[in-house]
Amino acid sequence: MKKVIVILILLAVVAGGAWWLLEITGKEPAAPSDASDGGGASQSQSPSAVRRHAAVGWSEADDARQAVREAMEKARNQLADEKVVFAYVAPTVGYDIETVMNELDKLLDPGAKVYGITSGKAVMTQEGYHVGNVGAIAVLLVGEGAGVRFGVGGVDGIEPADLHAQGAEAARRTLADAKASPDQKPEMILYCGNSYYGGEMKILEGIAEVIGKDSPVVGGNARDNDLTGKWHQFTRKKMYSKGLVLAAMFTDKKIGWAFESGFRLTETGGVVTKANPEGSLLYEIDGRPALDVYDEWLGGKLIPVLKGKTRAELVKYTGLNPLCRILKGEGGQVGYLVAHPIPTQENLKDRALPVYSQILEGSEIRLFAGQWQNLLNRADQTTAKALRRAELTPNDTAFGVMYFCWGARNTIPLSEVPTIRLLVKNEIPGVPFIGVFTGGEQGPLPGIGNVNCNLVVSMVLLEK
Repeated sequence: MKKVIVILILLAVVAGGAWWLLEITGKEPAAPSDASDGGGASQSQSPSAVRRHAAVGWSEADDARQAVREAMEKARNQLADEKVVFAYVAPTVGYDIETVMNELDKLLDPGAKVYGITSGKAVMTQEGYHVGNVGAIAVLLVGEGAGVRFGVGGVDGIEPADLHAQGAEAARRTLADAKASPDQKPEMILYCGNSYYGGEMKILEGIAEVIGKDSPVVGGNARDNDLTGKWHQFTRKKMYSKGLVLAAMFTDKKIGWAFESGFRLTETGGVVTKANPEGSLLYEIDGRPALDVYDEWLGGKLIPVLKGKTRAELVKYTGLNPLCRILKGEGGQVGYLVAHPIPTQENLKDRALPVYSQILEGSEIRLFAGQWQNLLNRADQTTAKALRRAELTPNDTAFGVMYFCWGARNTIPLSEVPTIRLLVKNEIPGVPFIGVFTGGEQGPLPGIGNVNCNLVVSMVLLEK
């Protein structure tokens, strides 16, 4: 009898150890897979016995209305009868976004505000990496008991046309929606915009004109599945294809945030001696054609990739070898702005180098070097840094929102991409979070201010 008991105990220990190993290594049990995207887990969400003021739901249903209803029900069931005041909504573009908005409007409490962003190909929650056959959606609902006053404001991308004015007007509308006085500054601004190849820096300058430079602005540009411009930003009542949506958070709760890249700074670099006024096209580095200089920095490997590989392979290659623009604050602080160069066949003729984050003429630049494993591990490290910044533990944390660069995601083998959410989950077990894939990211550099970068991962965490 004693031998039987000992054997049973040993079996239990082995089984428990195997489960723990799966979690820490990021390997999930067999799950339905999408051959084009690495697949993901799909588990049912059960209501928590602990009183929550924030909860996440998701769906991979083919029908947009059904998907919204399922995601809302999963989240709503965890909030009991608490009034919802804010919804962070992240669908992929396989769904008709107007249908998503209309269904949300029926299900949300009166007065609840919506911050909506389309995510590239998939969305993430603590329960899985969600793709679906048609699309996927994740919804973060925040109740009035969370202790946050939200304001949401949107501006169309062509009215006004000036990006600085767009940022300032969106900030004013956001503060007005939160009923904030001019001297009240939000503890956090969540950003959702359109890609302007570095023009986002002007938008951020406009936001700073209204709220100052001290409030962190964290977020990303909406994305679609194939970079064909089908992305959207939206509020509860309006959808934008080339707009800007901001969500301001006013609270006495602690907010942790992190804004991180995963690259090694090399000694290789120079000065941009000729560029277009927007800083999105480099003509010369150290007085020589920019494309040729970048190719030399990469040991002559860029031009063969540009000539012989697909665009996806080129984007992956340059995504692991981006440029770094050196920024200096007034107090002597140094910051590193990551810019993703993506040349085209046309650049073989003009020898210019397009970049997707602003590098102005006269900028000092260096070559960054990275590996996909480092970019994957940023999910873990960024979450840990956000916790440390606010001196939070998972037990103290109400919810999290993550922005993960689409370009960084595409450097990672597809079979490993679902590991991103496991790394987050392992840092904040039991905490509801929502993760999206974006095309250009915004965040603060201490001592310098809010900037637009590429290939970055960011996380925002709110104290319970």
